[in-house]
This record gives sequence, C-alpha cells and structure tokens, in this order.
Amino acid sequence: MKRTAEKVLGIISAVLTLLGIFLSFAFSAIMKLMTNDEDIIGEFEAELYADPQINPEDVEIILSVVNTIEKFGTVAGVLFILSLVLTIIALVAVWNNKNVTLAGVMFIVSGLLAFVLTPMSIMLYIAGILCFTRKAPPADMIDTNQDSEYEAMRPL
Repeated sequence: MKRTAEKVLGIISAVLTLLGIFLSFAFSAIMKLMTNDEDIIGEFEAELYADPQINPEDVEIILSVVNTIEKFGTVAGVLFILSLVLTIIALVAVWNNKNVTLAGVMFIVSGLLAFVLTPMSIMLYIAGILCFTRKAPPADMIDTNQDSEYEAMRPL
C-alpha cells in the first residue's frame, strides 16, 4: 500500500524539527552570552531599579526568569533531537511498510516531544492517525486482471 501522505508529512516535520533544533540552540547560546556579560546584566539591572513601579524583590524575580529562559532553549533543543530521532525511525518503518501501527505511535510521541501545538507536531499527529486508520485492502479484493487503475473507470 502506498503511504505517500505519511511519508511527506514525516519528511516535512523532520525538516522543521531540524530547523527547530538549530534555532533553539542558537537562542540558548545568545541568551547565555547575554547573561554571562556583566555589562549587559548591570545595565539591565540599572534599568529595572530605575523604574519606580518595580520593587527590588521584583528585580530578583525578573533576573531569575531570564536565567530560566536561558535554560529553556537547551531543553527545547534536546526534546527536538529526541523528536527527530523518533520521526526518522517512524519514517523508516513506514517506508518499508513494516509495523505501520508502531510507526503511528512513534509519530504521535514525536509530536508530543516537539511540543503540543507547533506546525511540526500537528503534521506528526496527522501522519500518526493516518498510520492507524489506513489499512491495506485484503488480498481477495485486489483485482490482478486490470492493466492500470484507469481501465476500471472507462465508460461502457
């Protein structure tokens, strides 16, 4: 059975996941450079302390949030790498048309690892659902006497 839709959705989501890996690690590196530079942090703190509406306790909370955001890029990159590996394994299973149900499970788990509602995860969910719902026709239903698929649609 041809599984072109699953293959195309899997390949597109794998490319988008690869792009997400690069972007998340680049974001993490830029944030790390910014938080390690004392001049930038000092200027940022001075701006926060100069604002009369922000309490000194709030400044500490804001700085801890900035440090947490720095770590988020690395975690996102690792999750994207796991998602990419599962997507590639599922694509190989679909390509060989072996254990398509397991490939569907891998597509859905990979979509969850690529975060819940990103374009790549939605494509992976659709590919996983297609793996579950599309079944090969039984052998007795396949007509081997036809030369092409258009032969059956010829008018009488």
